[in-house]
Amino acid sequence: MESKKHIYHLWVQYTTKNEEHFFRQFVMGFVSIWKSQLDLDWSRIPDWLAVKHDSGPLLSRLPEELLPAIGKFMYLAKEETEKESLNSKSLKEVELLVQCLIIICRNFDNIPFIASCNYVSETVGIAATIIHQLVEHTAEFGDAGPSFFINFCHFLECLYDPYFTWRHFLAGNPVDFENLPFQPALLHVEVVPFIYG
Repeated sequence: MESKKHIYHLWVQYTTKNEEHFFRQFVMGFVSIWKSQLDLDWSRIPDWLAVKHDSGPLLSRLPEELLPAIGKFMYLAKEETEKESLNSKSLKEVELLVQCLIIICRNFDNIPFIASCNYVSETVGIAATIIHQLVEHTAEFGDAGPSFFINFCHFLECLYDPYFTWRHFLAGNPVDFENLPFQPALLHVEVVPFIYG
């Protein structure tokens, strides 16, 4: 398991040397640390009353350039996807970026800022292009494809339904919306055609 001191050292290496592999190692360590602290088992429905609004890290406690770096690598991945040069290894790297955003969004105070950035449009663009490539049989991603889509859906869920109200509704346990202390992000225009397209 990674330590916070180790990933901080990786971040310093990335910012001083500007080498991508240090960033990738930092993200992998960050996700590893927070996965152990947050319940990210999406196979079961957490009790919406037990969902804490401050489970994830505060933005002010994260490295200053982390979100711009995530945005940069998401943009590059979207370009790779459009050129049909994204492979399963690269898709796994994008999946780690999405998991990083999920972890950050588990602190609900971060959701408005994350929602105001281009992360949703970038991930929707990547997902739509990958689906098109899979349907046209122009790409093969193996297990990385379904895993990416699961995390992509959970990212959208963290933004738009952080209390998992839809899952509770489907299970026959509707949530009282008046008792929810936090209102989720507004739906991005890119998401609607993606879902219905």
